[in-house]
Amino acid sequence: MCQAKYRTILFIDQIVSETDIFLAAQTESSKKAFTTIFNKSNEIRKKLGKELEEVTKDDVEVLLKNIFMSKSVNSLCAKVSMIKKYLNTVGNDVLNEISRSDLNSIVEEQNKNDRYIVGRYVPFEVIKNQMEKTFASDIDKAIIILLNMGICEDIAFEQIRTLKIKDIDLENNRLFANDKVYYFGEYEKNIFARAINEDEMQYGKSTAVIRYNPDCPYLVKPRRDKLNNDGMNAYTKGSITVRIIRVFNRLKLGVTAMDIVRNSIVDKIIEHEDKHNIILSKRQMTTFIKTLGYNSDSYDIYEIKNKIRKNCN
Repeated sequence: MCQAKYRTILFIDQIVSETDIFLAAQTESSKKAFTTIFNKSNEIRKKLGKELEEVTKDDVEVLLKNIFMSKSVNSLCAKVSMIKKYLNTVGNDVLNEISRSDLNSIVEEQNKNDRYIVGRYVPFEVIKNQMEKTFASDIDKAIIILLNMGICEDIAFEQIRTLKIKDIDLENNRLFANDKVYYFGEYEKNIFARAINEDEMQYGKSTAVIRYNPDCPYLVKPRRDKLNNDGMNAYTKGSITVRIIRVFNRLKLGVTAMDIVRNSIVDKIIEHEDKHNIILSKRQMTTFIKTLGYNSDSYDIYEIKNKIRKNCN
């Protein structure tokens, strides 16, 4: 069948009809796996702000570290093989440039700090201590705080990207987002206060400095340049993703932004169980997660919470 016949216009909220053509050519055992890949592809589009035909090698390495995560090289190779097969149908052979050595390096990087991790769970106190040691920017610290508060559970990071300084009420330790009020403590208040007034950030290990526009209305400020109205506009969707990925690369704990969100939910569940001296069933946990205002899949959260309980006993 002609490759052009497989071409996909791409995954807005559902798998489009062109994808069914591709699935029809697969075996029954492969269809379920490919459907998962297609759903992940929607995440790629949102994260990178580009279609699969435009994905580069650097993009793929970022995605393998942050979406298609694996604990073994063989597991990652299997996922890459399926992604490669589909990318080839849309005319993108970028995965031909990814070697097993590249994949091995990715897995080693993900596993190197697993002494803290129980099913990708890291206690927030560990995260706080690590970011105090490694982060020079209070805006970067604020990003971690916002994720832990549950401000954003969308991998497009829309709520963090568009959060304005005027929505943060330091006097009353609260902020407004998602049509909700979120309260925070003195630690978070001090970070937000410094982040609001941050006017520059040193870029990596170099002496180069990124300068912000002091009149920028957003908490997470972009650098000043001609493309963003001299730093007055919000980050673009693609640029905020790049910044957040770099934040977690500097954190060096082997977790992602979405892990922070899940960890926060797990902490709230354990706090609720301890307060009421109960253990929630999976169904009860799903209901409780919804009452918190999250749409997260309860399966991973249920497994992580049970592992933590088991390790504490």
